[in-house]
Amino acid sequence: MHHCGICQILERWFKRLARSAWNGVEARFETGRELIRCGRAGLIRLEPKSYKGPEVTLADGTVVKVGTPVAEMHLDSRKVVEAYGGEQQSIKGVLTLVRDLKESLDWIRAWLLEDPVGRNVRFIFAVTLLEKELRRLGFEIVHLPAWPWLSVGIYMRWLSYLYRPAGSPPPPGSSLVPKQAWMSRERFLSMSSSGNTWKLGLR
Repeated sequence: MHHCGICQILERWFKRLARSAWNGVEARFETGRELIRCGRAGLIRLEPKSYKGPEVTLADGTVVKVGTPVAEMHLDSRKVVEAYGGEQQSIKGVLTLVRDLKESLDWIRAWLLEDPVGRNVRFIFAVTLLEKELRRLGFEIVHLPAWPWLSVGIYMRWLSYLYRPAGSPPPPGSSLVPKQAWMSRERFLSMSSSGNTWKLGLR
């Protein structure tokens, strides 16, 4: 038990140093790409772009072709840590994340309707380990091709480890295999329109 306590202290120390260094990488990532912070909290960053492939066929037969205007969602891991208040998970932290996520999704809806770039976007997508949670939100989950799966998988597992509290398991709903999550513009707007609510929860 004593050794486990020492290990957790060392892990917390290592993670603080690693996160400090990684925050610099995140900042350069944000300035090097055209990312849009969604809402006041900025939990999600949106990257409008032309889809570079490979083609994706969704369940309804819709094909996302190369060159299609899309917007990729990027979760800001720094904001997740801020919401949790550091190393300790809490109900307050989870509620803050749920609130900020809803705010970001509502902001994206307004952006799709009102922004000149947003009005041209046909799909919203993300590469994620949180397959279960995004499926609950209404996204369709698609497998990544082999090469992106390997490279993105290593990167995302590292982030998952780095930003969760020391000694804790991966968050509920997470997967060890990165997937793509897709939603058409029409479905996104219908999911977030008046009379519908995002399926946000703690479980």
